[in-house]
Amino acid sequence: DIVMKWRASFLSVVSFYQPNLDYMGNTKATQGFGLSYKGELNFPEAKKMKLLMGVEYLNEGLTFDSYYFYPGYSVLYDKNFSFTHKVHIHELYIPILFKASINSENDHMNSLYFSAGWAYRYLLGTQYKIIDKADSKMVAKGFSNFTLENKHKLLTDNGGAALLGGIGFEHRTPDMKQGWIFEIYYRYDLARCLYIGNNN
Repeated sequence: DIVMKWRASFLSVVSFYQPNLDYMGNTKATQGFGLSYKGELNFPEAKKMKLLMGVEYLNEGLTFDSYYFYPGYSVLYDKNFSFTHKVHIHELYIPILFKASINSENDHMNSLYFSAGWAYRYLLGTQYKIIDKADSKMVAKGFSNFTLENKHKLLTDNGGAALLGGIGFEHRTPDMKQGWIFEIYYRYDLARCLYIGNNN
């Protein structure tokens, strides 16, 4: 019979960003975290192949130097990045992954496996703080909408796609009914993000 198992995970997130150097500098990723809840579909005729589906929440962040224009002031893009933006991004992913094990997980307590697939990505929004580097005072903070570049949007302005690939290790208890997993995934988002902090 086809069997569905469920797994809940806590994720530690390390991010990599490719900034637009015309509008930002000194870009640094900050430590993030995530929560994952996925179902694992087991096929009797393919003991080493499984299908993973579920939902994941990621909270990741970055800091960078950029512009900030006070209301009523002229806009001049002179690459004088006098303000630091601290950003936390809230995202949802709906992954569909194929999982291939080195051995049959149903017959071994310890298993090494690889997985890869696709995920729908939805940007929930962004929390931001903008700090004046001259006196370290905060000039703005709030919650901003986050969109994706037009050519890679999917279904909504905040929706896109990502490719995932990873490696994992599973250890089961002697009764083979429970266990724990350790995974490392690389996630490549297919669309660049468009950030607006306080209309800047």
